[in-house]
Amino acid sequence: QVCSSRCHTMHGSGLLNLEGGGTDVATMAGKSSTEWAVMPDSGAHHVAATVCEWALVIMLLIWQSKSGPITTLWLVLQRMWTAATCTPTLPDAWALLVIVGCAVVALPLGMRSGFLRQPTWPPPESRGEAIKGLFLTFLAPGVLEEIWFRAALLPVREGREALEVFVDMSVGLAAFIIYHVNVGHMKAVFRDGRFLMLAALLGFACTAAFVGCRGSLWPPAVLHGLVVWVWLFCMGGLQQFKG
Repeated sequence: QVCSSRCHTMHGSGLLNLEGGGTDVATMAGKSSTEWAVMPDSGAHHVAATVCEWALVIMLLIWQSKSGPITTLWLVLQRMWTAATCTPTLPDAWALLVIVGCAVVALPLGMRSGFLRQPTWPPPESRGEAIKGLFLTFLAPGVLEEIWFRAALLPVREGREALEVFVDMSVGLAAFIIYHVNVGHMKAVFRDGRFLMLAALLGFACTAAFVGCRGSLWPPAVLHGLVVWVWLFCMGGLQQFKG
């Protein structure tokens, strides 16, 4: 007998509590997004995050272009156009390994911490919304975030040195993470440390997809949109987002 005392389920939070001789297996899962928050819920902190995000982006672009604002803006537009018109290719083997590795880390991390629920198909009454959501998540965050954080900030076709590529990726990923707590993301779920860890892994996977597919916008956009759709409609994300 695993537990000699009674076991009960708290249906409101999905928390399983084992009393008596057992162990509380849901200590982490029982915490709310507020308890996992990495920063206070204040406008000043979100503004500071926005300033930090844009400071990183502007410094990175200036360092990359080594030119004035007009030339830098033109360079960004060229990168976006090139990525959008680049024919997708199959990912390099290393990129595929990185993507799979991120998934292998993210799924247990999200589920053991209680942020992700056991995956289930959307119920029949919400399948229409889920089908529409598949297209919407492809557009945003898929295309919109990838055309900025990958296509605009990662110059994969400009013959940069290995150290420069490492700096590009690192600063771009940092800006991507901070972006999720800026003034446009003031819900509690975005301040949840578990969400931010998973977002970092997704950003890393999308970077691999972008670089490993020769700088095409579409593989990381599809990957990004699909992962967000699965979270929202199959793993409890809509409830967290609306809460």
